[in-house]
Parts: sequence; C-alpha cells; structure tokens
Amino acid sequence: MESLLQIMNKWREEGYDKQITFDESGNPSVEGKNLSKADISIDKTERFEGNSNPSDMSILYAVSHEGEKLGIIVDNYDPKAESKVSLYLRDIQ
Repeated sequence: MESLLQIMNKWREEGYDKQITFDESGNPSVEGKNLSKADISIDKTERFEGNSNPSDMSILYAVSHEGEKLGIIVDNYDPKAESKVSLYLRDIQ
C-alpha cells in the first residue's frame, strides 16, 4: 500500500501540482483566481488510516477546474466533518 506522501508525489507528477488555498469562507482559489464550484471536479480520491490509530483518517482529492488539472486537497476523513473544506467538497461530489 502506498503512503499518503507517495500518492501526493505521483499525482503531482501527473500534473496536479498547483497550490489550492481556501479563504475564511471556504472558497478555493489557485494563484489568486477564485474557482467556481460548478466548474470544479474531483478526478481521484485516496483514503488513508493512521498507522497507530485507525480513527486518524485523511483523504486526498485530485482536483481539476474546467478540464485543467489543478492540485491536491488533503482533508480529514470523517463523514460527519463540518470544516469549510469538507462542506465545500461534499457539495461538488
């Protein structure tokens, strides 16, 4: 099984290499350009459990915008998650 870092490096080599940031309202941007939720797609996901604590889970998302590969978002994996990033991603899945 590949580690979180190995998957991130592999996806970066595939072109998911831009920095995605979220503002205080939970809206993403890349290089200062706001991203429209309607034009974002999740291309790939990988879920990971912590080695020492199975409840310590995270999920990676490979994200594109209008067909262009963008970057990777790492989030806590919890179906009940209420962070702004989790809520945003839940809306586009």
